[in-house]
Amino acid sequence: MEEKKKLKGKGGAGRGQGRKPKAEEEKVKELHYNAMVKEFGSEEKFIQHGFKQAKESYPYFKLMHERYFGKPKETKELTHNMGIEPTFDEVKIVIANTGDE
Repeated sequence: MEEKKKLKGKGGAGRGQGRKPKAEEEKVKELHYNAMVKEFGSEEKFIQHGFKQAKESYPYFKLMHERYFGKPKETKELTHNMGIEPTFDEVKIVIANTGDE
């Protein structure tokens, strides 16, 4: 019985969990953009610097490529025929009478 009392109120979402407010995300984006412009002078110079770094480092190249061209989607081949090809003799088609006739 005491264990239940100890655990009471411990479930559910905790404080600070979930997505941050949109205003906070925008503030962080603005801080990053301002720091980038202060350091490199413009967004274009920052991107050029990034691609120069990418020539020397594959992980950096991969990061820049995914950032500007998008991450490739993971694909899985879903074939389960196990060497058996169905024939039309094995397929049953059921036509239901809708009563519209």
